[in-house]
Amino acid sequence: MSKHTAKEYALRLNSFRRFVLDHYDSHMRVDHLIAKIREGSENPFNFLNGSAAYLLHSNNISNLTLKQRAHGA
Repeated sequence: MSKHTAKEYALRLNSFRRFVLDHYDSHMRVDHLIAKIREGSENPFNFLNGSAAYLLHSNNISNLTLKQRAHGA
């Protein structure tokens, strides 16, 4: 993996972590949230919608940038 790719993944993971901390219990870890989605106690569509809205508003990115990040993940 190139340094640029590694930095881009780190940026995306950090944004994801901030979303979880801001919108869920501040003690919830990302892996616990993913487990809740897998077991069905968290709605994945609501989660993804909230995550996308958070990225658009908190990072001030465009819809196109969000789409490109989703497809490049």
